[in-house]
Order: sequence, then structure tokens, then C-alpha cells
Amino acid sequence: MPRQRLCVAHSFLLPLKGGGSERSFGARAGWGATSLCKFLSLGVLCIFTTAAAAQTAPRGNAQTGKQLYESKGCYSCHGYVGQGSREGPRLVPTTAFEPFVTQLRQPRTIMPPYQTALLSDQQAADIFAFLTALPRPPDPKTINLLK
Repeated sequence: MPRQRLCVAHSFLLPLKGGGSERSFGARAGWGATSLCKFLSLGVLCIFTTAAAAQTAPRGNAQTGKQLYESKGCYSCHGYVGQGSREGPRLVPTTAFEPFVTQLRQPRTIMPPYQTALLSDQQAADIFAFLTALPRPPDPKTINLLK
């Protein structure tokens, strides 16, 4: 039996058997070791960037956020629990704080811009805390009617 060599960075994906005469998973898929390493590194970077952005969000108050969400009229497009509608997309589960504020300040679609004169950063953090505190929607695979 040929001795199996493992690429340290990709040991779970790229076992190299024998002298390399057998093609590894990465080679069959058309991925070289360097490409795969870059791809995995990018994924890890995205995870850490999202975690860092969530940590830099100002502390918000979910109760105040709920009141602001209703008084500023967010519910009219996004629904009372962020479920979305024809007029506005679903907000739960939320993204990181920075993209949330960017969308508030410079919307990509027909949403009115909520500049700091209308909604302070602290108020945005409160609304974000409210949306983050809402329960996630159930996984469709767990709903019996959909099976």
C-alpha cells in the first residue's frame, strides 16, 4: 500500500497518495493547492471581519429600538417583526451593524435615507439591537406543512 502524504494546509481536502500519480480532490475539482488556500483564507477573513464589525457596534437598547422602529415607520415596509413585505425586504436575521447603518444612511433602493438629523447613530444602534433580539425565522425543513 502506498504511503499517504498530506498537505498540511489542506489535509482535510487534498490527500496526496503515493508519488502524486493519483489525482487528489482538489486536482479533480480543478483547484490547485494555492487557489484552494486563497479561497479558504478569504472565507476565514470574512468570518473574522464580520465578528469584528459586530463587536464595534455601539450598544443599543432593544426596548428603545422597538419604540423607534414603530415611531419612525420602519414597520410599514418591513413588518412589525422585520419579516419583510412587498415594499421592504426582510430584516431578520440581521447583518452586521456597519452594513445596516450604511443601508439606513445611503439606501440602495427606494427606501428614504435616514441621515443623522433624522436618526442618530445611537438610535440606529437601538433599532439594530431590537432586530438582533428578534427570534430567527424557523428553518423551512422543520415546518411539517412544507414537507
